[in-house]
Amino acid sequence: MRRIAFLGAIGFMVLGFIPLLWAAPAKSTKSRVSASQTVSQNARYVEAAKIAEYVKEAAANGIKIDSEIISAIEDLGSRDASFALRVYYMAIDGYQMLNQPQKSLEMLDLAVKAFPKQADLATRMVAVYQQQGQTDKAIALIRQLAKANPENTAYQHMLASSYMANGNKEEALVVYRDLADSRSDDPEAQLRYGQMLLSNGRPEEAIGYFESASKLKPQDLRYMQQLAQAFTKAKKYNEASKVYGKVLSISKEPWQVRDAQQQILNLAVQQKSLGSFIEGVEASLKKDPKNINNYWILVDAYAADNKPARVLSALERTMKQFPEDPEVRSRLVGAYQGQGKMDKAVDMLKEMIAANPRDIGLKIKYAQAQIQAGKSQDAVTTYEQLASADPKNPVYREQIAEIYARANQKDKAIKEYEGLLRSASEDWRRSSYSMRIEQLKQEGRQAVSVVRR
Repeated sequence: MRRIAFLGAIGFMVLGFIPLLWAAPAKSTKSRVSASQTVSQNARYVEAAKIAEYVKEAAANGIKIDSEIISAIEDLGSRDASFALRVYYMAIDGYQMLNQPQKSLEMLDLAVKAFPKQADLATRMVAVYQQQGQTDKAIALIRQLAKANPENTAYQHMLASSYMANGNKEEALVVYRDLADSRSDDPEAQLRYGQMLLSNGRPEEAIGYFESASKLKPQDLRYMQQLAQAFTKAKKYNEASKVYGKVLSISKEPWQVRDAQQQILNLAVQQKSLGSFIEGVEASLKKDPKNINNYWILVDAYAADNKPARVLSALERTMKQFPEDPEVRSRLVGAYQGQGKMDKAVDMLKEMIAANPRDIGLKIKYAQAQIQAGKSQDAVTTYEQLASADPKNPVYREQIAEIYARANQKDKAIKEYEGLLRSASEDWRRSSYSMRIEQLKQEGRQAVSVVRR
């Protein structure tokens, strides 16, 4: 099937272009073609002829290819460069399909030489070298292409990436520096060099490049976020806060807004200015009481200030504004538990289950909260319901047994484990249940002995 696909691809592409090839006008003796162009065309013709040789080899190996196709390929080099490039691609992929990787690599090498400005060909060649562990060849090829095509910055980026992959950070830094300095109008070049400086512990230097990138594309948040990170690492917290403030004013995505707010909060912690930060958030809430992000950042600010009672109060305020929000409810349950208000946590979980009756995770949390609230029998009921819905899952009955064990109802706990032992199929479970039964019996005997004394 692979051979048929290869043949079909070549046949379709070549036969489709044969009329164009035969119809191509002959070159005029008065044509103003320079000597260098003529040499280039001749070189391309030679490479195209080599393609034909590879196709002939494929035919000799059992793939029937029409002679007209071969003739067309032999003649295409000086007539249609774009078609020649397509044939290269077909040959490269075709030999891969024929499980002849070496020939595919040779074709790729020819293609790179014939079309040095085709960056994706070079990328494929570099990838092959890197897969073979020939990083020196990969770097040499990219360096050569970058020098020959200074207008194509893709090669410089590839060269720097290859240096990085080879563990040569200094060379990568030089490439990005030269690219950034020569392409002051390219925000990506500024960004990459800034990132390199930042990763090398040079945030002060990185700031200027991130600022240049931000000025070139003021609406692109990536550059602003990098700039804010550089200010933060340089311990210029006020400047970082201002940049994150700009992010807040531009961003339309809720997650980006929340992230920026969190970063500003972190900076307030660094500057020990949580009080003024919280005042600012409260002021924002008065202006816009329906902005949930401001409630979240207020909760986080009180948590950072180690004020759990204020955290709970802020969550209850959030609940009043957004009573159906599942995240608000979930965090409020955690706050109730943290403050020891277990009855409220149980009530909240009950409401959440009513809204999501199929949520198994919620029901398990509900049972655990019931235990913490001292409502062990209610927890048994909850686990019974879970076990009834999923009788093959032994975990629920194990929990019931342990509730009885903690309540000093050893007989009931043993009965549960004996039932689990009878239905267990795995040896490790049977062993575990047997050990637990014996342990419970021993605890029961010790309790009786103490009473008798």
